[in-house]
Amino acid sequence: MEHFLGTNEIQHEFPFRLLKRTGREEKSIWEKHGHNAIEIVAVFCGKVRCYVNDRGKDLSEGEFLIVNSNDIHAVAIDRFGEMIVIQIPLNVFGKYLSEDHRICFEQEEENKDETFMKLIRQMYQAYQETKEGFEFRVQSLFYQILYLLVTQYRKMTEIEGLKEGKQTGRLSEIITYMEENYSRELTLEQLAQKFGYSATYLSRMFRKDVKINYKEYLTNIRLEHAYRDLRSTRMPIVDIAVNNGFPNSKAFSKAFQKIYGTLPSKYRKR
Repeated sequence: MEHFLGTNEIQHEFPFRLLKRTGREEKSIWEKHGHNAIEIVAVFCGKVRCYVNDRGKDLSEGEFLIVNSNDIHAVAIDRFGEMIVIQIPLNVFGKYLSEDHRICFEQEEENKDETFMKLIRQMYQAYQETKEGFEFRVQSLFYQILYLLVTQYRKMTEIEGLKEGKQTGRLSEIITYMEENYSRELTLEQLAQKFGYSATYLSRMFRKDVKINYKEYLTNIRLEHAYRDLRSTRMPIVDIAVNNGFPNSKAFSKAFQKIYGTLPSKYRKR
């Protein structure tokens, strides 16, 4: 059994984002969040607990979970757990998108698919080895994964779900805008005005469909980017805070400590 120790995020010109996470990291728990992309959580070792729209799901070695775009989800990895996460932007699916630019996948109760898991494992290994022509090998495996997604797991949109789909599509636009503008000042009132809602209505929409309030969701987006800067750069913490939309380093440190259990300065030293 191969083990993928430590943390890695593929930084290459691929049409997806791929991350490796283990239970031995600081960030072994991902708080509630969502994004305008399809996410695949594949467990290579140990156990992982996933929550999707507040419903829990336990995954063991060889199992995976497909999370639909903008589904609010959280992940906790046990101390021996190792997993790969693939995030696929919706535009990758092209003609398979519905009129409101959505695509939905569903799984049976069984979360095992040996072919699917083998492709993910091979794709990650190809990148790690970086042999001559590995880029083509990685993309070839990625498109095989897409093929299985649209032929084996895609859920056809039902007519009675179209009204709900339009509402979700509108929320998807709002979340995409937040992800693209998280580093700027972005109040609930400003966002509501831009999309033609009242602040009260937009606040209710977040609580009903996203299950957390607007401010908490925006903070989670900012923290995700700030966490990456903290790990991969030597940028001063005050600059990381301001560049990612926090008003100052104090606000950033408070939010960071709430999620990660330590101050950014202490985390960086470790």
